[in-house]
Amino acid sequence: MQRGLFVIDANGALTNNAQCDCGAPPVLTVGPNPSANDFTLTVSGNNSENAFYEIYDVTGRIIETGNFTTTQGTSCCGTYSTGSKVINATNYSSGVYFVTVKGNDFSVTQKLIKQ
Repeated sequence: MQRGLFVIDANGALTNNAQCDCGAPPVLTVGPNPSANDFTLTVSGNNSENAFYEIYDVTGRIIETGNFTTTQGTSCCGTYSTGSKVINATNYSSGVYFVTVKGNDFSVTQKLIKQ
């Protein structure tokens, strides 16, 4: 049994209101991490529809940039977007990299480990 505040939307769907932190920045997930080949970047949240990524090596040199193709839905905060991008890292040298995702009023960074 779940506890907490729940919301019934206009379509009759029941949602847990804990997922409706309207001021929270979009979330970036990276997987698998570490990886020997590909990484999948996923960004989701409010105001993430114009998100783009930059991958840097440890010296700060940009290795790769690109955009996400996002799909939009709605949440209790309004428009909610989710996008993902598969990064082919087979030509990256082994080591540590950083991915920064930027968009409308947000920037989030995570570490990538290439095996």
